Amino acid sequence: MKSLPASILACLLVLAVLWSGCATRSIEPGHENTTGTLTPVSTRVYEENTSDLSGITWELVSYDSGRLAQESVIPESVITARFEHDGVVYGTSGCNQYFARYEATSPRLSIETPAHTRDVCITPTGVLSQESVYLVDLGKVSSYRVEGVILSLSDSKGRAVLIFRKGIMPVDAGQISWKTWYLTSYRDDQDVMATLPEEVLVTARFFRGTLSGIAGCNSYRASYQEHGAAIAIGVPAATDMKCGNETVMEQEQSFFSGLKGVAAYVTGEDSLLLVDSRGEALMEFYSFRE
Repeated sequence: MKSLPASILACLLVLAVLWSGCATRSIEPGHENTTGTLTPVSTRVYEENTSDLSGITWELVSYDSGRLAQESVIPESVITARFEHDGVVYGTSGCNQYFARYEATSPRLSIETPAHTRDVCITPTGVLSQESVYLVDLGKVSSYRVEGVILSLSDSKGRAVLIFRKGIMPVDAGQISWKTWYLTSYRDDQDVMATLPEEVLVTARFFRGTLSGIAGCNSYRASYQEHGAAIAIGVPAATDMKCGNETVMEQEQSFFSGLKGVAAYVTGEDSLLLVDSRGEALMEFYSFRE
């Protein structure tokens, strides 16, 4: 297996030693109560006329609660949606991580029933009820409209059910934060760096202590702590959908296992390498410029 140059390795090992004194918080696995079977999340290129929708992190402002025409998001709760170019939308629904497939040809938009983790949050008050309504509202969407920094998702009658604003990258965002990273290769169960099939989508987004993304079949999230180039990643919580392709399920488990061994990272302009405490590569990613 190819290792990093000695100078980089030495630096990473020092960082890893410094990091070893810091505690990490593990997130217990969550479960999606379903026996559904999915095909692997595949990479699909969407038409350029949806570029105003995709590749952007949208933050929910208000939603159709069934009580009011539009109800504001509960203070101190955050709901996001990111429509990737590959036909997957995912984010946080206030408490849990969710993902769904979507199809878009401007202005038409349809979103499949989301899969999500099953954490229980008690604060802020009402966050779980809000989450339930939000996930239902996603299924009502049939069109979208972008006006400046505002995204409106409407039902078949043209009534806005979800209104978002464009998220802004914080000035204190770290080197690996905010971007969507796409997995290209990973260390498999045979301890060999394997190339991810082009038709399978695996992503990672690091933001404010939470790593989230798509693992090939399921959506996942995990806590992480960062100190310089050293990083520790907690146990992932993931949806519990099953893919008909056993190879993808095995690859997904290898990906989750690999996250446990990550000790540091190395970034290029559009590349990310996650390595273990010996400086050996565990995963390689690339990103689109945003």
